[in-house]
Amino acid sequence: PKYVEYTDSASFKADYESLLWAECINKTEAAKLAEAKVVAKEEALAYLGDLSAYSEANKTVIQGILAEKEIALEAATSIDAVNALLAETKAALDAVLTIEEEANVALLEARANAKTEVENYLADLTVYSAANKTLIAKIVASGKTSIDGCATVEAVTAAVDIIKGQLDAVLTIEEEKALMAQNFKDLLVTETNN
Repeated sequence: PKYVEYTDSASFKADYESLLWAECINKTEAAKLAEAKVVAKEEALAYLGDLSAYSEANKTVIQGILAEKEIALEAATSIDAVNALLAETKAALDAVLTIEEEANVALLEARANAKTEVENYLADLTVYSAANKTLIAKIVASGKTSIDGCATVEAVTAAVDIIKGQLDAVLTIEEEKALMAQNFKDLLVTETNN
């Protein structure tokens, strides 16, 4: 510390008042910062409101975010830092999905996966006639539209099973030949018996 020798009481009084004022300002700033931290914590805790819309796993994620940001808030040294941390906290909380949002994401993923599965179900289209390739394309296109209309993951699974059944019913060239041969044999037997 630097010691100052005062020659008059007016200089001493001015310096003393200046020091008191600076200390008062520092206390006021510290009080404002403490208040900002309390308000930010309360706002962060109340931000999502009732957590019943979240799964247990995501409730744990939310609690983790709040705990992590609370530690950071305690370490904040300015009101600007507190405000920035509050904004970060809200953004992190907004990224946590509700049960309904999780279901929507699962449905979108199921639809996308189902469309890919239907498109790739028949690996070798060279074994089908041109007419049956056209039929397969129509079944796949119609199936994809049907999949888009599904409201649940279970409905998507059921639609895929139906579409696969329709695709399985399309005959290959060899199966068509065998069917034609069998039909011809049946026709000959019928005519011979008549």
